[in-house]
Amino acid sequence: MEHVRSLVIKFVIYAAILSVALWVVAQLPITAALVTALIVAVLTYVIGDLWLLPNYGNIVSSFVNAVMAGVAIWLVFLGLFPPAPAVFLILVAAVLIGIADYFYHQYLKDVLFRVKETPRKAE
Repeated sequence: MEHVRSLVIKFVIYAAILSVALWVVAQLPITAALVTALIVAVLTYVIGDLWLLPNYGNIVSSFVNAVMAGVAIWLVFLGLFPPAPAVFLILVAAVLIGIADYFYHQYLKDVLFRVKETPRKAE
């Protein structure tokens, strides 16, 4: 259940960023922004949050998520909603996603990756 809640929170964050960037600024359909947010959220959650974050830390995971988001936004628009938005707009959205992920990962560390420390016996 924690994965579902965490993924929904991530989708809401991405939907907010991409709605402003793609729907308000670029005048693209809201459905395109929301579908893109869903695809990018699932992709970055599985690769960036479940694999990279616990193994490589917050900064690496946030950076890789931003890069994946930028590439995924571009590919989704090339494949599903041509024409693709301006490269500058994709870069701004990717940077905002990377910044948002940095703070989102703080939440994930507290909620999803709770590490229960057990005292070690003296040897």
